[in-house]
Amino acid sequence: MQIEEGKGPIRLPIELLEHVISLIQAHDPVSLKTCSCVSQTFAALTQKHIFREILFTPQSSLNVTGETFRRFFDLLQESPHIARYVQGIVIDATFLAASTRNHYLQRTLPLLKELRKIGLSKKHVSVDSFWWYFMDVETRDALLDVFRSPLITDIDLTGIRDFPPEECFIFTPSLKNLSLPTLVFDRSSINPLAYLLNTPSSSSPSPTSTPPTCSALVASSPKLESLTIVDVLDNGLTLPWLASPVSISPVDLAELQTLQLDFEEVTSTNNQDSSKLDMAMSLFSRTLTRFRLNVLQRNMAYFLWSETQGWSSLPRSSIRPPNLSILSMLDCMIIDSKIFQHPVGSDRPLSYRSPLPWIAWLLDGSADLELKKLILNISFRGIARTILLNLDWCRLTEALSARMQWKGTAVELHFSSIESAGIEALGHNKSFAELATRGVTILCRS
Repeated sequence: MQIEEGKGPIRLPIELLEHVISLIQAHDPVSLKTCSCVSQTFAALTQKHIFREILFTPQSSLNVTGETFRRFFDLLQESPHIARYVQGIVIDATFLAASTRNHYLQRTLPLLKELRKIGLSKKHVSVDSFWWYFMDVETRDALLDVFRSPLITDIDLTGIRDFPPEECFIFTPSLKNLSLPTLVFDRSSINPLAYLLNTPSSSSPSPTSTPPTCSALVASSPKLESLTIVDVLDNGLTLPWLASPVSISPVDLAELQTLQLDFEEVTSTNNQDSSKLDMAMSLFSRTLTRFRLNVLQRNMAYFLWSETQGWSSLPRSSIRPPNLSILSMLDCMIIDSKIFQHPVGSDRPLSYRSPLPWIAWLLDGSADLELKKLILNISFRGIARTILLNLDWCRLTEALSARMQWKGTAVELHFSSIESAGIEALGHNKSFAELATRGVTILCRS
């Protein structure tokens, strides 16, 4: 690029152009494509940002076709230099479900030599997780080759069901951030319960022995810094198994700093025992500094409206919150939750679910923690004004006030998907108003 000034042209240093492009990427990424048309120099600089992470995440499952991977593969064939810019690829389960034989995905992955991050996730709410064995063998092998790559630092498999525990042992030693669904051990040669209880069965190896599948990899197990597990209590064994000694577990959690647990799709109606989870978390008591928890589905109180009795709470089984008091080094906790109203029909009265009682229960049980920051992310869906006023803000206020008064914790309350009229209604609630007067930072967005 040249700028005319006086009699001669001035060529801007490439470092300055790179800085300009990085600012555009940070504040107006949509304009990067326009910048790429300015000149060859700008095209080369912007492509590094445009193709840094490839997202196969549709807004709607209706626009997914089996040609998606083919178009991306054709692009790499026409412009092979783009492959070295790709450091991350995230594939929605929708794309995997569009075709059971993803020939072009198999051919594309080996071209991405600089890949650091791979995700097989589930972002669209109407999409179910995709079964691992529904993929053809060639596609599974291509993905496993990526998991072995010495450059990979991030793996997300939360959009996959029935991922075999044995395959966890092939994860590259460079792996730092791992997101997994609950693993299923029913068809696995691994018996985690025998290890955890130290009571090996006749068909299981000794707790102190090394499973045959990982004998060659124990010395180079990845040292994770961040771990996410969804459906964490569906069988209650995934986290305890991963937290086992390195001779048993495929990963090393001794340096784990961030743990995120997601209860969203817990399906077992009888499993309310979190003792295995507590046992596993005790292993992080001196290392974990950041904990994130999704409070959805099973842990919500169910409220029903009656013309004669008003609002009443229905009896409902709930999983006991994990025991966080053992995490002595924890300084930041983030809680994500949703409050939603059930549609009203001819056969369904006005009702809603609220996580506030369970969150208060969780906070009461973690009163000994010296948290520096506590963030509550609460989103609303279809909530009427009468429900907003009925929510148990008083119970939540008590739990938060006690923490702020005695522990000096900075508390942030983030509301999303709530209209201005809803905020105004909450302003008339005494308990909610007390949160603001006690110094709680309250942020709202529609």
